[in-house]
This record gives sequence, structure tokens and C-alpha cells, in this order.
Amino acid sequence: LINYLTYFIYKFFYFFKFWDLNFWSFKHNLVNFLIFIPLYSSIFYSLLKYKQFSYKGKKIINVCMSMIVSIAIFHTLTIIDYSFRFRLATYCPMYYLLVLNLNFLKNKIFRNSLK
Repeated sequence: LINYLTYFIYKFFYFFKFWDLNFWSFKHNLVNFLIFIPLYSSIFYSLLKYKQFSYKGKKIINVCMSMIVSIAIFHTLTIIDYSFRFRLATYCPMYYLLVLNLNFLKNKIFRNSLK
């Protein structure tokens, strides 16, 4: 049971891996870093600043995070070999969170500039 749980956790986090130093070129890995670091940072930011969002924003975060986590858990529980194309279903909610966070930051900066 412990081995299966360890494998489950490893495979869950591996689902979000976006680089492969042995398989892809340096340029491809660099582009992935430039795209996914802001995307994943946005997800963590929305979780850290969750209480500061409006009720509608909180609902959006809940739905997006539920979709992302449920898709990741589904692929973690299956015996499907990992491929980056399976993460494609999570991009829409991830980018939606990115837009939500950028809008939140824009409004926050705009309010601070008016003071």
C-alpha cells in the first residue's frame, strides 16, 4: 500500500512535468520554461491569494482547480503510459486562471495607483 501511494504521488506530480533534458533540445526546454513557469506560478498565486478574490473569482478558481486535479488524478490512476498530450485537457483551466490572475493584478495595481 505504501509503495502504491508513493508511486501515485510520484506519478501525479510527474503529470505536470514540462521538461525533458534527455529527449528534447535545449531550445525546446527553454520555450517550455518560458511558457509553463508563469502558468504554474499563476496557479500557485491564485491559491495563495484565494481569500482576496471576489466570490465569482473563488468559484472560478474552485472549478478550474477541480478540473486540473481531477484530470491529473484520472491519468495517475490509469495505467496509460505518460505522454505530454494527456496534459492538454488541463491547459484551458490553467490559462483561464492565468487570465483571472492577470485581471486581478491589473485591478490591484490600478487601485493602488489611484491612492
